[in-house]
Amino acid sequence: MILIFSTNNDITTQEVISWLLYNKSKPVIINEFNPIIDINIEIDKSHTKVKFFLKSGEYVDTENVNIVWYRKGINFFELNFSKFEQNYISIFLEHFKSEQKVLISFLFSHLKDKTIGDYHLTENNKLDTLVCANSVGLNIPKTNICASKKFLKSQTPLINKTISDIITTQIKKAVFFNRTTEVNLEEIPDTFFPSLFQTAVNKQFELRVFYFDSDFYSMAIFAQQNEKTRVDFRDFTQQSLLMNVPYKLPVSLKTKLERLIILQGYTTCSIDLLVDENNNYIFLELNPVGQFGMVSFPCNYYIEMEISKKLLKYDKETYQRTFTNI
Repeated sequence: MILIFSTNNDITTQEVISWLLYNKSKPVIINEFNPIIDINIEIDKSHTKVKFFLKSGEYVDTENVNIVWYRKGINFFELNFSKFEQNYISIFLEHFKSEQKVLISFLFSHLKDKTIGDYHLTENNKLDTLVCANSVGLNIPKTNICASKKFLKSQTPLINKTISDIITTQIKKAVFFNRTTEVNLEEIPDTFFPSLFQTAVNKQFELRVFYFDSDFYSMAIFAQQNEKTRVDFRDFTQQSLLMNVPYKLPVSLKTKLERLIILQGYTTCSIDLLVDENNNYIFLELNPVGQFGMVSFPCNYYIEMEISKKLLKYDKETYQRTFTNI
């Protein structure tokens, strides 16, 4: 059995499912539209057993699960309230969310040896990752987190980015998000909330890398020719379309990246790098649940198909091993 945890609107998940169905494999999908509505966990001296029912009517005994792909998402249980609880909905909602978090955490711990992706590692600490990247021999930009302009006087030119994830919001049909920007020291106040600054790098091009279960898929993004996308390639319009091409990573770089990924505890993630004017590879950041469609389609990697092949392979191997041992 192939088990997939995701969100209902994730297009890449839907593409992988389509490939699985094409290969006559029907995975079990758990998301906010098909949540767990009934569960039975038995923990005693001799065993731990987990079984549950989904809203679709599907029944899952985790002993029959061969491979799990955790793509994204946090809400996988249906929240039902009694008439009494509905009168105090905010209190019980917070309590139920807390209860659900423990159950989901336990479920993924129970399935960890069968899982690609990790529910427990959906949030990446950018600062920890930079330190770890430096320790495995990757080049990183000079980075400064401070709350006062006096610490930045000797570092120019500078860029500023978020310490955590970007904020995305939609107003009517327009989508807004914060992005990497150049810093003009004359335009910022003397003190501010702790912020992340890095020495700007003169780059030839950027690299977006997707990693899945030991496989790398890399794309070069040429954004330097356009002033609007020079600092952050995401700041493009239909009038400033970028050239995206497949890129082969050097073996030495892949080795360092894989060491970083393993040390951070990931089995799948997206990585941002850039190549400077001296052909040095500079590590920027890592995203545990980054989108990979933007790498798959322009480069004809068919990553969604490759993921489906991996899932089918593990499902078949485990099934054959189990069948042989009976």
